[in-house]
Amino acid sequence: MFLFPTLPQKRIYNFCSPYNRWFYGDLLKQDMEFYLADEPPGTFLIRFSEAPNCFTCSYIHENGALQQARILRYPSGEVAFREYVYPDVDAFVRAHAQWFRTPYRNDNMVSSTQEEDELRYSFY
Repeated sequence: MFLFPTLPQKRIYNFCSPYNRWFYGDLLKQDMEFYLADEPPGTFLIRFSEAPNCFTCSYIHENGALQQARILRYPSGEVAFREYVYPDVDAFVRAHAQWFRTPYRNDNMVSSTQEEDELRYSFY
């Protein structure tokens, strides 16, 4: 009997709802700019920032310009934007629904292994 090797268990990142479609993980800034280039106002996505402990929310403003907002992530799972603190990234997105209306659509489902998460969050 031949057994296939066991693959590491995949799981959805735990700082946002597994049902969201707006998280793109380690998406490069250049790729994000390409993806959002022809999208209508209100289209957005969130990815890991190049800055440690942060996310970047990229969105198309009402005037058609690409805007970015840096979101700080605390070890508790809370996130902060400017002087406001939110329980998680989902709450941040809901609070800014006037700007973030339509998640960028791609069949991307971001997941990671436990080992990847431990490496990524070892600074906590």
